[in-house]
Amino acid sequence: MSVITVLEQAQGGRLMDTIAASLDIDAGQTRKAMAKLCPAIAATLAEKAKADEELFQSLLDLIEDNAEASPLAAPDGLTSA
Repeated sequence: MSVITVLEQAQGGRLMDTIAASLDIDAGQTRKAMAKLCPAIAATLAEKAKADEELFQSLLDLIEDNAEASPLAAPDGLTSA
């Protein structure tokens, strides 16, 4: 499953709308921007997960939980690691 697919399915398919609303842009613009960012996100996640088994397991747990929490509730989580 690709990163963009996970993001599109997160929060019951509402993640892109949530991000779009927080940035005051439409969901289509958000999807286009995320599609451009996803290859870099995936490469960074793969690199970090390879080096840190705990991080890798946390990522798997997040995917299994379908990322139901809002990423905007803890914005530091989007930029730290």
